[in-house]
Amino acid sequence: SLFGIRPCFQSSKTWYRDAIEILNSLDKISLPSDKLRALLRFSETLLREAREVSKGVEHVTADDLVPIMVYTVVSSNLEHPHTTLSLIRNLSSPRLCRGEAEYYLTVFESVLYYLSSKSHDDGDVVD
Repeated sequence: SLFGIRPCFQSSKTWYRDAIEILNSLDKISLPSDKLRALLRFSETLLREAREVSKGVEHVTADDLVPIMVYTVVSSNLEHPHTTLSLIRNLSSPRLCRGEAEYYLTVFESVLYYLSSKSHDDGDVVD
């Protein structure tokens, strides 16, 4: 399956368009705290769209979220994802990077690490 996304989270329509649009806005946002807020909106939108596509799956697990996020990052026009991550990690207020925000930031970081390691391994991000 594409990027390891389970069939119930795949759609013949434009996949995860709203989430990708939010992700594309990250390069245009200046303040690290605003980038973090946008990343949270991206994650929430991604989950909402995943539930809509799945029609009946109540919970989107991390095993579902990570491949979908890989797909959206690859499909986005985000030019400097590692710079964005570094800005958020190093310059955001520590009080903002807790709980849910920390979780989604860590998932985003894991996705970027995975994509970097795949591109170094064989230049291909699709399994």
